[in-house]
Order: sequence, then structure tokens, then C-alpha cells
Amino acid sequence: MSRILIIDDMKTIREQFAYDIQRKTGFEVLTAANGQEGLEMLHKNPVNLVILDLEMPVMDGLQTLEAMKKEGLDNIPVLVYTGKGNFQTCVRATR
Repeated sequence: MSRILIIDDMKTIREQFAYDIQRKTGFEVLTAANGQEGLEMLHKNPVNLVILDLEMPVMDGLQTLEAMKKEGLDNIPVLVYTGKGNFQTCVRATR
């Protein structure tokens, strides 16, 4: 079964994404409130996709992407999004 990890500091967004994805696809959905929590989950639970907010406290999305690369988790596809980002932030996320 496919498994997705949603990393977002806003609980309502995490819950809505998780609900919609589970209902429409049947995939197992895990959630984390920040990048640090998300990395811990990635080491314990292999996933097929990460959905990642770029603007979060503790460890933001860009820091999470960099840590994933350093920890050998960069083979996992990541969908990034933000409500407050700018063009430069989007470019940095793709590197």
C-alpha cells in the first residue's frame, strides 16, 4: 500500500490533506508538525511521497529538504507548497 507523509505546522491543513487523500485514494497518510518530526518519521516509516510546507517553525521546508539530502532520503519524491513564499524560495526548493 502506498504511504504519504504530510509535513505542515498547521494542524487543520494536515488533517484536511490527510482526510482528502485517504478518502480519494485509500493511501495510508502520516502527518508531522515540522521538519524535524517529519525526518524522524521518515527514518521509521518508508513513504512513497512527502507533501511539505516550506514555512514552518523548528525546521522549515528548505531545511528539511537539505536534511533529507544529507541523510540519504533524497530519493523520495517531494511536493512542496507555501502560502507565503517568493520566487527565490521556490527556486531554492528545487535544488
